[in-house]
Amino acid sequence: MSSPRDKILELVAAGTLSPEEAEQLLSALKPTRSRLDVWILDPFEVLGTGRAWILAVLVCAGSIALSRMNVRFDGAVDLHIGARRVGWTTAFADQLVAWPLTALILWGGTVISNRRARLFEMVAVVGAARLPTLISACMTVAVVGDPTRFDPTSNAALVLVATSVPFVGWLFITLLSGFRAASGNHGRQLAASFAVGVVIAEVVSKIVLRSLV
Repeated sequence: MSSPRDKILELVAAGTLSPEEAEQLLSALKPTRSRLDVWILDPFEVLGTGRAWILAVLVCAGSIALSRMNVRFDGAVDLHIGARRVGWTTAFADQLVAWPLTALILWGGTVISNRRARLFEMVAVVGAARLPTLISACMTVAVVGDPTRFDPTSNAALVLVATSVPFVGWLFITLLSGFRAASGNHGRQLAASFAVGVVIAEVVSKIVLRSLV
């Protein structure tokens, strides 16, 4: 997953672009948004594959740890909390489905139309893109406290819903950013392949989890 800046530098090294032309292109690529906006709304424009893999592994490890606090990541984009503690087998199965399986499905939906899509990169960005889900899970645990005593009609439940909705939206934004970076798709092709891929991943993930857990 090369950034636009890396591609320009590669063209300079190959002699295709002159240093002056490269400087002009690099100036034109400077984002008009703040760096914080870029990291939140389009992180994979600045996050390389190596750092994406590191973040993905950390998100996976954190999700497994939170699973031991009654949190289920039971689907491609799902997050639930229950009264029973999640076992290690279930926790690992949830992450297997939510991360590499989802990435495989998204990659499979693009490889036919765009052979430049790379599975290695897709797995990295999908794992890293799940950071909003992990943050939302942390907030859920903080609000709910003891799941066995949680009242779904309480004010805490309203707070939980109000705070989780923005993180769901952020999850889809980061997934789309990663999907675009790894697939190379743009425009209508990007929107259509992403929407279909997410729906298929959610359905397949539920089916697989029912057979595994």
